[in-house]
Amino acid sequence: MDQNQGSNNTDVYGPFLTPIVSTDKEDYAPGETAVITGSGYTPNSEVIVEITDDPDDPGDDGDVDVYEPIKATVDEFGEFTAEWFVPIDNNSTGSGPPDALNATLNLTATGVGADSIFFTPDDEIASTTFTDALPLTPPVQTYFVPLREDDVFTSFDTIQPNTDGDINTIISVAIAADNTIIYYDHWEDGYEADVLNPAVPGTGIGIWGDQDITNGISPLADTDGDGIVDVDRNQDNVLDALDDVHFGGDAMVLENFVPIVRQNPDGTINGDLDLYDASDRIQATFPIAVTRGAYPEIAGSFNPGTVLAGAVEVLDTDTWGTEFVMPVGEDVPGTSGTEAFEYTGLYVMAGEDNTEVFLNNVSQGLLDTGENFVVRVNQGDHITTSSPVQAGLVTGDIGSEWEVRFYSLAPLADWSNDYYTPVGDGVESGNGNDGPTQVWLYNPDTDNDITVSYDFFGGSSPDGTITVPAGSTALSPAIPDGSGGRFFTAGGEDFFALTQTDSTGGTDNSGRTFDWGHPLTAANQLTSQALIGWGYGNTQNNPSFDSFNVVWVTALEDATINIDFDGDGVVDNTVSVSALESIKIVDDSSVYSGAEDDQDMTGAIIFAADPSNDLSNPVDIAVAWGQSPADTDGPGTADQGRSLDLGTVIPALPIVEAGKTSQLETDADGDGEISPGDTLLYSINIVNIGQVDLPAGSFNVLDFFSPVFDDATYVLNSTEYDDNGDGIPDSPIADVGSTAFPLDESGFTNTVALPKGGNQIITFKVKIDEFGDLTAGTDTIINQGVLRPPGGGDPLDEFETEDPLNFEPAIEIQKTVASGHDNGASFGSSGELITGAPGAEVTYYFKVTNTGATDLNSIEIDDNDLGISINDLTLLSGTPGDGLAPGDMAVYFYETTINGDLINTATTTANPTYADGTDLDVDGDGQDNDDVTDDDTAEVEEIPNGSISGTVFEDTDNNDTGDTPLEGVTITLLDDQGATVDTTTTDANGDYIFTDVAPGDYQVVETNLPGYQDVSEVDGGNDGGDDTDGGNNNIVNNIPVILTPGENDTGNDFVDEQVGTISGTVFEDTDNDGTGDTTLEGVTVTLLDDQGQTVDTTTTGSDGTYSFTDVEPGNYEVVQTNLPGYQDVSEVDGQNDGGDDTDGGSNNIANNIPVILDPGENDTGNDFVDEQVGTISGTVFEDTDNNG
Repeated sequence: MDQNQGSNNTDVYGPFLTPIVSTDKEDYAPGETAVITGSGYTPNSEVIVEITDDPDDPGDDGDVDVYEPIKATVDEFGEFTAEWFVPIDNNSTGSGPPDALNATLNLTATGVGADSIFFTPDDEIASTTFTDALPLTPPVQTYFVPLREDDVFTSFDTIQPNTDGDINTIISVAIAADNTIIYYDHWEDGYEADVLNPAVPGTGIGIWGDQDITNGISPLADTDGDGIVDVDRNQDNVLDALDDVHFGGDAMVLENFVPIVRQNPDGTINGDLDLYDASDRIQATFPIAVTRGAYPEIAGSFNPGTVLAGAVEVLDTDTWGTEFVMPVGEDVPGTSGTEAFEYTGLYVMAGEDNTEVFLNNVSQGLLDTGENFVVRVNQGDHITTSSPVQAGLVTGDIGSEWEVRFYSLAPLADWSNDYYTPVGDGVESGNGNDGPTQVWLYNPDTDNDITVSYDFFGGSSPDGTITVPAGSTALSPAIPDGSGGRFFTAGGEDFFALTQTDSTGGTDNSGRTFDWGHPLTAANQLTSQALIGWGYGNTQNNPSFDSFNVVWVTALEDATINIDFDGDGVVDNTVSVSALESIKIVDDSSVYSGAEDDQDMTGAIIFAADPSNDLSNPVDIAVAWGQSPADTDGPGTADQGRSLDLGTVIPALPIVEAGKTSQLETDADGDGEISPGDTLLYSINIVNIGQVDLPAGSFNVLDFFSPVFDDATYVLNSTEYDDNGDGIPDSPIADVGSTAFPLDESGFTNTVALPKGGNQIITFKVKIDEFGDLTAGTDTIINQGVLRPPGGGDPLDEFETEDPLNFEPAIEIQKTVASGHDNGASFGSSGELITGAPGAEVTYYFKVTNTGATDLNSIEIDDNDLGISINDLTLLSGTPGDGLAPGDMAVYFYETTINGDLINTATTTANPTYADGTDLDVDGDGQDNDDVTDDDTAEVEEIPNGSISGTVFEDTDNNDTGDTPLEGVTITLLDDQGATVDTTTTDANGDYIFTDVAPGDYQVVETNLPGYQDVSEVDGGNDGGDDTDGGNNNIVNNIPVILTPGENDTGNDFVDEQVGTISGTVFEDTDNDGTGDTTLEGVTVTLLDDQGQTVDTTTTGSDGTYSFTDVEPGNYEVVQTNLPGYQDVSEVDGQNDGGDDTDGGSNNIANNIPVILDPGENDTGNDFVDEQVGTISGTVFEDTDNNG
């Protein structure tokens, strides 16, 4: 059932919440429970639900009732659920119209909000409306309009090639009982799954006669659809609910032109969506009569109009079947002057999806509901179908201009050994034409002849016999004027019979003027009454013209024929007849007193009783309607254009009828479809369409499942009896047998009288088994039943519902990928995209989950881009070999390497099965080929490798910039972990390059040549400026590089310079001559740069020498620290430095020698001469006594 979604139509003061409240249905009947749900409220708060009658629509009691508020608690998710019981009486008095019946109800849900206090500014308010009306009555009959217009046009055009124009379609619906509801469902937008709860009432389906104009209005009330009342039932000149009602005798003749091409190849519709045309579905709550007529639009130079025309009685689906044999065909020879079956087209229409049609055991394909199959046939051709269908014939004499006839076909199982027709006719005196009615008799026995007896009015019984050869036909004598006909086999052999009016043709018309026919009615299918579905007396339905089309009636016994011309329940005329006497009835008071004089028998009800007209002693009758040759002038006369060159048999109107519907009561999985675990509500509607009341004990309802409850469970104590048909159960039906279900075993016999024109409804509930408990092969829940006399006997009616189960098999695959090979350990961290270098290891994961409601077997996985299937994968978890139950999953993995960018899709398929592994036919086409599939993608992005390059220069002029390239320098590439990636050396141009390097963070490290040191590291800026610290990380001989995909990172240059030495000797002057005599060990010598900063310190060796090595070019000072007891004598530059030292090696600073060191220079001779100093001591005395 559709949820009735409310909306927030009040200001909401909460900062984040948008409250919504809804009911689980839009409409409820008294006694039902409305389930109210809300969301968007403050979690863990309180809500008050208030329900009141709408003041503008308070319902039948006229009171604006305010109902007891309901308090509900909001859960942690901001949601709540509450229930409200729809009142069953008036103010709990136990009587009167229920308080809310036929009212619009306003519902408001108010939450306390964040402050937890009601009626403050932060209250959270949402509202919705719903209605309380009596439930719609289930239909007892279902019809599909046969003969698709495009196919009918083809038949007409084959018989008369000059045919043009669209098809004028007539669909006549006649009402037998007051308050009949019609469900008219147009095929163009799909059929409603549940007509009692249409998805969008009034759209695509019209519900007529229920006194609710919001879901459609009877065409009787508004004949032209302009919204202006045409039949004003309550005389208020307003189109309102009281006009949307049907009474017995009402008839809707729905007529419009339908385009030949109704549906384009792309599925779009030509013309209005709501045209009345073939494939429309008509359902009714009481028995009705439906007739379908068709003729080409009068257009162009050839205007056949209603003389190239046909009509056929539409049969209730209860009479459909699965096996048909063609009683005539294109190989049947014609009679004198007419080839009536030169064209014979078989029309088959399905009432269920996936109905397979076989012609002579060869499949012709599948039909969905309302679809048509047409084929030209021969006599004896055999049609079988997988589900019940309706079948009919369109026959004609090709090239005859307008000889065409329509016939309905009975399924083989309903063929009989005893048939009746009321049609016996002659011709109008002096018109020079012939138009007799004869009967074609077909013997289906291909091995044996049969003898068919025939009986006409008066004379002996039988009047004669006819031998019908095996597998062939024979033609009866013409039925006399004023007589009906009975055809039967004394031995009980079944056969088929149909009439051909204007059977012998004639010199003028060759059977093309009065041509029509009908199938005879089996004796066991007759009743004592008939409803005329379409009974126009002339083409224009003009009361000023005579009736050229009449209603024929014959009784099986002497009887009184009662004629109710307008079907209003009042008998207008009675006629006494003898058995098999045929009378022709027209709505013309000059012929029948009491007639309405509209020359229209549509909607008339005719019934028969014994000669005393005791209605408790009914007499069966056979009835037909069609053109009367005796009452119609021949070709070229006004009569020809005013007569309808067609006719039909009038199916018997049942006395009591039962229909059954099912609807989804509890949708356990919330999918809106009937599926395992759901609960169905069955409704059996029994109607009395007869002429007398049926007392208690008149009928028995036996209901059973097929197989009995194997795949469903009866809901205990759910069977109820609505004994007056008002939609409200009056009493439970208790079980009196050995099972829990009260309608099986001996069934239920009515305990309350069923009045004429009344109905009673029995309802019960059944819970469908969960999927795992279903019997293998169960794809439809079938419920069958019969209406029968108490104590048994032939069924009065049979009914059946078939509810295909929506199994909803589904599978989902999730494909992910991770770096590396780890035997599946990385599944939890895998994702939809990874990047990596060419050849890098990756692992793909394939997670397959059964997300449907059926078991799945034969799991397949294919990845065409990788060129692998499930056999190439390794199972990580799950047991898919045993199949996947709903919710189960399996995980596989596949290890490979990166070889280019790849966005690849994996596809999984599986076969839906029952729990025992038996294949499941999901779509009901009879084939176990309903695999489910899913796909998913994962992406591996190959990261383009790049290069890192640079040059090593030598600084030859000590200006810190490179002057010349330096060959043979070792360069090492380290990754972000400090591990060596590659090593190379510079070429003659000082260049180096690392190629095919994956994106990442690196360090380029230089190893100096012997005698060289690093001056600077330079990032040339050609890498997009993304290297750390501009290419300088203050680490000697090291350049950081961030390499992006495909980047050529250049200019990572090093500048080196050659280092030198500064050396000398410290001498001791031992003879005080100012020159060094011996070397002096242990003297501290310090090297200072040009800023006076210490570069290095050393001491002289045993030979007095010192040396500073690996000294970069520059200006230095060599400073000596005298040993204790020594002083500097001189500083000498030995001149081995090229004479470039300042001041000739002396700067007149003691213990200091300035040095200018060139690149690679060994600056020697920087000598110091020291001498040991002594002490001279003595004493100064004071001569205190002056003695000297």
